[in-house]
Amino acid sequence: MAILERNVTNGIAHLYMNAPERLNALSDEMLEALQGTLDQLKTDTSGRAVIISGEGKAFCAGQELKQMTAARQSQDGGKAAFYQQIQMPLDQAYAYAGDAMIEKLMYRDTQEGIAAFLEKRDPTWEQ
Repeated sequence: MAILERNVTNGIAHLYMNAPERLNALSDEMLEALQGTLDQLKTDTSGRAVIISGEGKAFCAGQELKQMTAARQSQDGGKAAFYQQIQMPLDQAYAYAGDAMIEKLMYRDTQEGIAAFLEKRDPTWEQ
C-alpha cells in the first residue's frame, strides 16, 4: 500500500496518509507524496475540496524527527541539497529549496542569527 492513498468522488479529493506505524509523521517521503498529489489536484478544475486524514490512531504526529535530526547533522553545509536541486525541473527546485529553507529556520543558530541581526548585536552561537 502507498504512503499516501487518494480517492476522488464528486469533486472531493480525500487523501489518506498511510503510515500508521509512524503515526503518519511528515517524513520526507510523506511530504513529497503530499506535495506531488496537491500539485496534481490544483490543476484539476473538477475538484472542489481536499480532505486530508490519517490512517490508524493518529492524524499526524508532525515532522519526522529522526530524519530532521539526521539532516541537521549533515557536515556538507547544504551542498548535497544544492546538487540535488540542480537536477530538478525549475518548479520542483523552487519547492525543494523552499522546504530546505523552512527546515533551516527551525535551527536554534538560525533563529539566533536573525534575532541578532534585527537587534543589531553579535550573535551567540551554539555550534
